[in-house]
Amino acid sequence: MTFGLISEGITDRPPIEATIGSYFLKKFSQITPVINPLQPKDKNQGGWTRILAYCSTQEFRNSFDFNDYVIIQIDTDKHEEKGFDVKKQQDNQQLILAIQNRIIQSIGEKFYATVKDRILFAVSMDSIECWFLPFYAKTNEHKSKIKSCCTTLNQYIKKLGFTIDCKKAEGSYQYYQKVSILLSKKKAFFASYSHNESLAYFVDIELAKIK
Repeated sequence: MTFGLISEGITDRPPIEATIGSYFLKKFSQITPVINPLQPKDKNQGGWTRILAYCSTQEFRNSFDFNDYVIIQIDTDKHEEKGFDVKKQQDNQQLILAIQNRIIQSIGEKFYATVKDRILFAVSMDSIECWFLPFYAKTNEHKSKIKSCCTTLNQYIKKLGFTIDCKKAEGSYQYYQKVSILLSKKKAFFASYSHNESLAYFVDIELAKIK
């Protein structure tokens, strides 16, 4: 089973790949998922602006010809910026849905209607680093944290001999891979993922689309 992956940056790939791996180990143990990075291209810049732009391209539409599903990962931390234009919502789930609708606008509702069951939205609140905290933090408050997660995460992983620089994606990629290892362990993953609301939404709602 093949997945195209669109993400804000290359460092967003390891936790997504690890999550998919654990999910398949539990739900589809006889199938090995193949993940094909679509955007950003290696060594190219990422960011939410490029995600929205890419989703409006013919290349995005063509990606469904060779992928069973396409995953679109985007952080929520910039949702009110001009061009993104998603206002504050009453609760976190409403924000996730509002951001999904913003991406659908870029895709185009007519084309989206033809592939909606094959698109998996990975809306990380408010950044992908928050998805690591359920697996490394020691308190429930930190496990469910959705703000300033990189600083908190580094407090826990420094004992591993490194920290991550969230502003230097290419240089930190190897460390994101290392931190993602715990997410790739099925037992550890399913024991802890639900502490983060947006990760739980991705697993319980979006990945449930997979047939």
